[in-house]
Amino acid sequence: MDADGIGDVCDDTNNPCTVFDTNDFESGWGIWNDGGSDARRSSKDFYYANTGIYTVRLRDNSGQASSIYTDDLDLSAYSSLDVSFSFTALSMEYNEDFFLEVSTDGGSSYSIIEEWNSGTEFVNNTRYNETVTISGINFTDETVLRFRCDASGNKDYVYIDDVVINACGIVSSSKESGKTPSDSNAILEANDDVEIYNIDVKSWPNPSNYYFNVKIKTSNTIDKAEIYVFDVNGRQVHYNRFDATKVYQFGEELEGGVYLVKVIQAGKQQSMRLVKY
Repeated sequence: MDADGIGDVCDDTNNPCTVFDTNDFESGWGIWNDGGSDARRSSKDFYYANTGIYTVRLRDNSGQASSIYTDDLDLSAYSSLDVSFSFTALSMEYNEDFFLEVSTDGGSSYSIIEEWNSGTEFVNNTRYNETVTISGINFTDETVLRFRCDASGNKDYVYIDDVVINACGIVSSSKESGKTPSDSNAILEANDDVEIYNIDVKSWPNPSNYYFNVKIKTSNTIDKAEIYVFDVNGRQVHYNRFDATKVYQFGEELEGGVYLVKVIQAGKQQSMRLVKY
């Protein structure tokens, strides 16, 4: 274990991990909270979502206002946590960063657990899937996790999605609490990796002055595909389900402009930008 409490994913088969909470932000905040004016959960950012059409956007360096944080979590029965999530960044300048932090006193004070720096640990417009192990901490019934952006302006963005908290290593009987694992029977085997799937979607013509064709390259001939189309203001202008084995045609009704398109099939997805004259 590193001095800062960061280690590898739990690798002791006698120290199983329970899925404490998982959130893709499609149905709301869940155990997470909006820190303020520089944090938001919005379908307007669907192009940067890892799954679905919602993701969390953090910007600037306004402290709590540039963060999302959990409710008080009763983690006193556990010896370590695995926090997995997906992120991508936009317009983050060199050495601008964001943090994963932990508090054991209900958010009165925080310790930085991990830091991601632009230019050395990530680059803009690239998808990353991270897992951080937090150990060597005496978790309490007032444990709070927080993601916080530390950039320099309102146009420096980090998009966070698909956050999974695994609680590992039972150290005592669980206390009664309103914050219980989302599925107490879900045990993760050691070294299980969270797999992120994508599909190959082709669209033509692009640009177009009439309509667009969409074709999915997939071996799944059973599940229907879904298509979401948004304008540059984040307003959904088209949605449909279609046979993934056939070419789907749409867009005749759309006005000229730039559109953000997301195609999803059975949890697999791809996003693209289309232009109509």
